[in-house]
Amino acid sequence: MGIIKKLTLLLIPVLLAGCVSNADLPNRITISIPANQQANFQGVIDQFKLDSGAEVVLVDEAESQTSDLILTDSTRLSQLAATGEIQPVDQSLSSELVQAARTAFSIGDSLYGVPVHLEQVALVCHKELVSSQPGSFESLSDLGFKPYFTPGNAFDALFYLSSFSKLPAAETGIVSSLVLSEDKVRQFSSWITNQGENFRLLDYSEAIEDFQSKNSSCLIAGPWMAQQLSELDLTSYELPQAGEYPASSPSLAIGFALSSKSQNPDLAERFMKLMATKEAQRDLYLTTGVLPATRSFIGEIENPLFKAFLEKDLSSFPAPNFSDYFVELLALEQLITDSISTERDLDNIYARYLQKLGEN
Repeated sequence: MGIIKKLTLLLIPVLLAGCVSNADLPNRITISIPANQQANFQGVIDQFKLDSGAEVVLVDEAESQTSDLILTDSTRLSQLAATGEIQPVDQSLSSELVQAARTAFSIGDSLYGVPVHLEQVALVCHKELVSSQPGSFESLSDLGFKPYFTPGNAFDALFYLSSFSKLPAAETGIVSSLVLSEDKVRQFSSWITNQGENFRLLDYSEAIEDFQSKNSSCLIAGPWMAQQLSELDLTSYELPQAGEYPASSPSLAIGFALSSKSQNPDLAERFMKLMATKEAQRDLYLTTGVLPATRSFIGEIENPLFKAFLEKDLSSFPAPNFSDYFVELLALEQLITDSISTERDLDNIYARYLQKLGEN
């Protein structure tokens, strides 16, 4: 037998394997969802099975290696993408979702799934007290808001810092470092110190109580405050620019990412397309009560804080995995609290920042 003939015979199985059509794929997808959350998606899954005639197999998070889709929070995306566990999806899948949710589920120009739930902070204000975007912290002060920091709140810390440090890397759009240069430390600390008594340390309950009683016109709020702010008339704004950059809000989302090992990516994307619809997002909202990733049924949402978040596309960046930056966030918190204190100078503040980082 000639060499060419032998090679041809050897290549036939390979060529045939590469020509598997969609018709040969099982009409089934496997979705990894933590066991305690699977019931939340049952309504959407039932609708998908009815529409597609496909079988849906649910597995727990520990079995995600065999899944077509993985329910994950956006802080894990960069790690999952770096290890090749997930793959980009068509940008059009998220076209009906709010910008902050799309941003949270993107790396660079690539979308890595469909978000179903959004977490974001914003400057939330009483409509009657603040009627337009404040141009500065001075104008905010005139309107009855003094900046404050709640120790232990990484969202607040990054929200303020975003005006002084370009947090997302330009090439990826994600946070890659939270270690500040001496120049950035001094700029950020000087701004806080210059606020004088206007910049306060408040605990969580104090901040909310001040806002509820209208002693403060605004609050740096997240959707986890929805119950406490359910009787107010609210709107949301960007934090005024205090440093070199426009302020931007850290946001994270929970959603479905497409596994690189998916045996049926077309069917998996069909499920994600359904998950992005008004009907599916509404079903999940009614089941869980969490902030949806779409404003498509905003007229049906009664909670004023949720409406305030959804009515505007506020500037945002993907929140990092806070556990990966535990030391850096502790150092940032100390930097802020030291700066609020009038007892320390900039040299001392920077030295204590380095000490907290373990770099002294």
